[in-house]
Amino acid sequence: MMLRTAVAALVFGAGIAVAPASAHAAPAFTISDSFEDTASSAAADRWFPDGAGPGVRHSYLQPYDPPSANTGTQFAHLSSTGTETWVSIGRSVRIPATYPRCTARMAVDTIWGDKAHAEVWYQIEVIDAATWTYITTKAAIGNEHDGGYHNLTSPGFAAGGRTVFIRLVMTSLYSSVSWVNVDDLYVLCTA
Repeated sequence: MMLRTAVAALVFGAGIAVAPASAHAAPAFTISDSFEDTASSAAADRWFPDGAGPGVRHSYLQPYDPPSANTGTQFAHLSSTGTETWVSIGRSVRIPATYPRCTARMAVDTIWGDKAHAEVWYQIEVIDAATWTYITTKAAIGNEHDGGYHNLTSPGFAAGGRTVFIRLVMTSLYSSVSWVNVDDLYVLCTA
């Protein structure tokens, strides 16, 4: 009898030792926008183009072109010609006060870079919408030979309780055409 009790205690104890603990997910706030029209808003009502400089600039939503979108059927097209010219696409996001730590990510596909280098310079920017000052930015250089969409993720930023404007900016440094497609904004904020 003592042997059975000892074996039962050993088996029971071993079961406790290897049983997985329950995981508790940390609360998170997310926004995911793939430039698609929704029942509550058209993509054109959420996304805003901008740009400046002496060159020719184009920034617009490209509807219903699934082969060129990263996901879904719509994406943004940014192109420019000329030195010291920039063009962007962005939107506002309200971050609840209970989620102070955030990152933002956008997918970028470099289609055409300058003739000599095949490069395009772009960056993701997070801007305080109330003061129009930068909270954070992250720059990258895309190459038309990269082959498809790549995610560009901002550094972490504190934005709980305010509205931020998140945009992708492409800069032309040379006189030839620069062109990127942009898709899939994803914002993740944690408590």
